Amino acid sequence: QTLDESLGDFTVPGSVGRDLAMAFAEAVLEADPLKGRWAEVDQFLECTPSRLPPTLPVLLIHGARDPYVDKRSMSELFEKMEGEHKQYVVIPRADHPVHLLFGDNDEGLSKEDAKPRPPALIFEEAVHAFLASL
Repeated sequence: QTLDESLGDFTVPGSVGRDLAMAFAEAVLEADPLKGRWAEVDQFLECTPSRLPPTLPVLLIHGARDPYVDKRSMSELFEKMEGEHKQYVVIPRADHPVHLLFGDNDEGLSKEDAKPRPPALIFEEAVHAFLASL
């Protein structure tokens, strides 16, 4: 994949500053130089929860303002999962790259959106809490 493709995979234009987006895209490119080709983004929604072993812990995290994946689709996916240990977290004020949104001035997150806690911190807390519950 190219650097531009890496940028397009995980960042919505304007959601994070250019420097942060570039650093993330470069890390993605280094970690995974191959890019899966999807004809349509909706193919992701064909994820089949029945393929997951019921003993597999699952944490779904979703930005409330995610323009790529709507809340209804994520809720339906979560409801179809049969696992005993599953959690669905919606991060308020967050876009698709929720894990990048710390509320610094170089990001596309207003100071109001970063209060009382920035979305990335809520994301980190959710991951830590989920892992501690296992």
